[in-house]
Amino acid sequence: MKSRLSLKLALVLIILCGLCSCSNKQLYKAGQEYQQSVCINKAVTEGQYNDCDNAPEKTFEDYERERNEVLDN
Repeated sequence: MKSRLSLKLALVLIILCGLCSCSNKQLYKAGQEYQQSVCINKAVTEGQYNDCDNAPEKTFEDYERERNEVLDN
């Protein structure tokens, strides 16, 4: 039930960001935060929680560079 609520909340936030003219960078960050939230909510042990909380995040700039490389090929 929590995951459905989280998914609905994430969709609402994404739609609101779109309506408020959020930049691609802001939308990317919201997506990253959502993924981390889902991971943390699914964590059963403290170790899993810490793994989610400390997972390295790809910067938007790295993501955009990799995306452009794929699109250019």
